[in-house]
Amino acid sequence: MTRFANPLHLIAAKQKVGQEDTDSIELMVMCHFDAAKRGQCTGAGVNFMTTHLIIASYIAARSKASQFHAIVTQAYTALKRASDRPTALLDLTAREYVQLQTAWRWYFRSMPQVEVGTMAEACAAAHQAMQG
Repeated sequence: MTRFANPLHLIAAKQKVGQEDTDSIELMVMCHFDAAKRGQCTGAGVNFMTTHLIIASYIAARSKASQFHAIVTQAYTALKRASDRPTALLDLTAREYVQLQTAWRWYFRSMPQVEVGTMAEACAAAHQAMQG
């Protein structure tokens, strides 16, 4: 027996994330990023930013944007390196800060045009990666 997807789900998945939702996500990410710049970012903030770098990586891979993917991969490596330091709060070097700033710029510029279905897949992949 063949199971058909709900046509409304198919239509919804093809909608774009849009600027309003992008702005909401950007505000939360940038609050954690600002805390990191000030040396006040907790583990929860690191996890939040890591989750969004995984989402950005997924989006870059799906859109076959190799430069975007390379930038996000560098930022992920920089965040991991910074979070592995034996400090209570995240402490970014100037280079790590610039790498993350560049990745966020690319991520938030691309997000309004991402399909909701792709964003949902990216969020599920990030959730899975953060659990394992």
